[in-house]
Order: sequence, then C-alpha cells, then structure tokens
Amino acid sequence: MAAEKISTGVRLEKEYIEELDKIAEATGKSRSRLMAEAIEDFLGKKSTEDLEINLKEIKERLFRLEQAVAEIRKSRTEEGT
Repeated sequence: MAAEKISTGVRLEKEYIEELDKIAEATGKSRSRLMAEAIEDFLGKKSTEDLEINLKEIKERLFRLEQAVAEIRKSRTEEGT
C-alpha cells in the first residue's frame, strides 16, 4: 500500500528553481517529483518501486543513447564511403 502523501510548500532561491526546471525538462520528471526524490535520498527512504522506476528510466535513456551513437556511426560511415 502506498504511503499517504501530504502537499507542502517550500521557498527556494530562483537559481535552484531554474536548475530544477532544467533537470525536470531533461528527465521528463516534474519539479515536485525531483524534490521528493532529493528528500527521499537525503532521508535514505528509497522504496523498491522508486528504484525500479529509476532503473527503467536509466534503461530507456541508455537505449536512446545507443540509438544516437548508432546513427552517428552510420552517418560517419556513409560520409567516408
């Protein structure tokens, strides 16, 4: 069963929010999710579900990177031919 979640607010420096927004855009996660993960990490409270989600995201990013590398290699091979 999932733990009950309670909404809260926090004031942060503008530069932190801007950095969080860049990371959120790059990872596809919400700013709220990033902050929750940071707090979970700080408190040492990563759930198995969170770890599985993180592993899935890493695998997806690795797959996209491998595709990009393959495309670069293909284009270099075609240029050299």
